Amino acid sequence: MFAEYEQRCIADPQRSDDELQAALNWACGSGDADCSKIQVNQPCYYQNTLKDHASYAFNSYFQKFKHRGGSCFFRGSAITTEADPTDPQRSDDELQAALNWACGSGDADCSKIQTMLPMPSTATFRSSSRGGSCFFRGSAITTEADPMFAEYEQWCIGSIADPQSSDDELQAALNWACGSGGADCSKIQVNQPCYYPNTLKDHASYAFNSYFQKFKHRGGSCFFRGAAITTEADPMFAEYEQWCIADPQSSDDELQAALNWACGSGGADCSKIQVNQPCYYPNTLKDHASYAFNSYFQKFKHRGGSCFFRGAAITTEADPRKF
Repeated sequence: MFAEYEQRCIADPQRSDDELQAALNWACGSGDADCSKIQVNQPCYYQNTLKDHASYAFNSYFQKFKHRGGSCFFRGSAITTEADPTDPQRSDDELQAALNWACGSGDADCSKIQTMLPMPSTATFRSSSRGGSCFFRGSAITTEADPMFAEYEQWCIGSIADPQSSDDELQAALNWACGSGGADCSKIQVNQPCYYPNTLKDHASYAFNSYFQKFKHRGGSCFFRGAAITTEADPMFAEYEQWCIADPQSSDDELQAALNWACGSGGADCSKIQVNQPCYYPNTLKDHASYAFNSYFQKFKHRGGSCFFRGAAITTEADPRKF
């Protein structure tokens, strides 16, 4: 019903020309990005700079493969952005003119950004409920993060909810993170402060999160070939888990159609809700649909599967087995 919150992948301006060129070559070659439009006489050839061509190629790859595990990393040569790179950067004159209008005719409360007042230099956008927009002739963008506080925090942990993630996959991902990936794994070694709990899941979670926090602003992802998931709950306190269940507001016809798809083309494991199997009871459409939806969701959520089912399902953080 709504558009996905959009991210783009662009060249990191701090990377050297050699790094950008190598990443561009990979993206347009083995990476299978569509680079046809940045060739001579094609519509995106200009601006003819390495940075612009690299940004085009990186974003082509990212948009094509992001739902199949592709990341915006390119060995640290790229970063993600929520700003449309096709929109030119605003000049100081444009920003000053927009600021003047906001604090003047626009009626923003700019009193706290005057001299000697200890507040961030931001004018307040406070007219949204009366039709005001965050446009300012293209000088402003919206964000879901409160600029008054720290960035909304995420952690990257080893996936135990997904039965597809075996110990071998976790171990392989842990080895990569602590080796080629550049994660700092020194504290999970013997006699170091984070060695315990000495389990594969805990060590993998530490390594995955070390990598993620180090590289997330340079395009590093929490994927690890499906062995990891992101969470907004601090793993030092509580583990964050989600289930996918039938939406009680959906009609029987909607639930039945979604159940049929999940157990058929969807690839969910519905063997345990058959007659004489351990999860057959409660024998209701809602309970059988919830089982099938969750089976599908846990199996495919790290490969782009969602808990939607044409609106017949919802996610919950409450374990449905306890109700």
